[in-house]
Amino acid sequence: MCCIVDTASLGIGITQYLRIHFILESVTMEAVLNSNIIVVIICCYFFLIFMSILSCWCTYAMHLHLPEGVEVAQKFTVFFLIMPFIILGFILVQAIRIFISIHFKIFKNGILQLMDSNDAYWASEDPTSPSITTTLIVLQGKLDIRKVITVIKERVMETVVDGEKIYKKLALAPTTRFGFYCWEYVEAFDINNHVRIIDELEEKHMTETDILLEIPKIQNSPLSHDRPLWELLLIPKYVYPQLSHLEPLPDYYAALLRFHHCYMDGISACFLFQNGLSDNPPKYMINPFSTSYKTTFLRRVLDFYRTALFGPRILFREMFDKELNIFREKPLTGSKILGMSKSIPFNTLRNIKDETNSSIISILGTALGGALRNLATKHGEEFPQMMKAVVALPVFPYPNTKPQNRFSFAFVPLDTSENIGVARLQTSSEYIFDTYKSPVLITNFIFMKAVGYLPVCVSKLMSKTAQVTVAVTNLPGPSEACYLFGGDKITDIAVWTPAGEGIGIGLDVFSYNGFVRVTITGDAASIRDSSDMSDLINWFQNEILEMSMHKNFSFEP
Repeated sequence: MCCIVDTASLGIGITQYLRIHFILESVTMEAVLNSNIIVVIICCYFFLIFMSILSCWCTYAMHLHLPEGVEVAQKFTVFFLIMPFIILGFILVQAIRIFISIHFKIFKNGILQLMDSNDAYWASEDPTSPSITTTLIVLQGKLDIRKVITVIKERVMETVVDGEKIYKKLALAPTTRFGFYCWEYVEAFDINNHVRIIDELEEKHMTETDILLEIPKIQNSPLSHDRPLWELLLIPKYVYPQLSHLEPLPDYYAALLRFHHCYMDGISACFLFQNGLSDNPPKYMINPFSTSYKTTFLRRVLDFYRTALFGPRILFREMFDKELNIFREKPLTGSKILGMSKSIPFNTLRNIKDETNSSIISILGTALGGALRNLATKHGEEFPQMMKAVVALPVFPYPNTKPQNRFSFAFVPLDTSENIGVARLQTSSEYIFDTYKSPVLITNFIFMKAVGYLPVCVSKLMSKTAQVTVAVTNLPGPSEACYLFGGDKITDIAVWTPAGEGIGIGLDVFSYNGFVRVTITGDAASIRDSSDMSDLINWFQNEILEMSMHKNFSFEP
């Protein structure tokens, strides 16, 4: 008996075997960031010619009428059709970028520089979905703005490591030149334009509810593009409702840190707190520099092989697979409604994760899916059995603490049926773990890097690929109490990240000192009013509570 070895099927088998190991919802691709896209694409293309010819013969031998045979044939076909055009296009773009860089060095004397492609991807935005991250920080102490400004000047703006200012990017403003995103040095940089008290709130006692109503007004006020796109807004008088009866009121104040995503991602913002603002650099739940995240050279080669082979078809499928439901019927308005959960003990989520053999992302996505189904039912609308979410994942290890963007993303289905929470969690976890095993994460990361590499007109068009209902982000913060500005203790922290263009609902998770705050951002086209947001938060919390009550429930992904 003779045995025919199907190289294409073998490639699929290798793909299934070589799992991308996720640690705290992250993916390891440290070499991708420093790789030349053109070299990688060309090498992969010519390397695959021999294997592809052999694979096509093997696929024919196993009969193309089989589903797996058709799938393999489609992937090879798409790959060979578009890869030559991609190679030629990137060679042309590379030549243009080299010319622009030389021009800047000769004629602009360092004032202008081309933006890194990972940052440039986030520079593209739509007026209805500004790419601004907002962080609410509540501190115990009396506000002294002079002390705050001094700390930021000395610990952040002037900190030098290896002869270079770590946060020099915070003195740059994004702009466009010759059709590409660039950084421009702002000579008239004045920190007082970026750190200030909100005048109309200076004498007002603000509660959590008051601030949640105030933040959307601030978000709808765009950052000035004639200076760096970040600011720290201070609210001198914050009041916890449970302490409002005390006389005199304890001293608390709040800070709103706003920055454009092109400056840094959430993990880099954590570095900013840890190494720049903190009096005592706290321990974090993860170590972004751990060598345990590194991969072997062979593994990276195989990852690039899978990306080159399967990537083009995956991207085309995701770009045109549009999701329709009650929360995606109308175009976004740009008007946002914010919600924030109660503080959830991190051990509660950890216990659910361990008992169900799931993940934090699948738990939170399942809870949100159930809450959205209840909201649709409230308005008498039908809701599908499955819903798609885009999940953001940090790429470890980070090379340094400089502000940077190292995130990939994945489109994952979430079970939104009428089953009980733990049953839906099982289904969602299976889909998510299958996604983790696929090449889609590496593909999407390289896609983001490639889009940012292109001219602005093209990158704006290519970034409009999100056809999902919800965006989910999980940021592991400090595992212990953190002190800023000379002894002011952080008592609470919450984050709202940009959901992405065309996505009406965003869910963000930030853990701090043993507790988790879950926040939701809803565009008025998806979440009608504050009453709907309040109901959504309550249903979300009830879903978490329901899952935590099933103590002995377990399953295998």
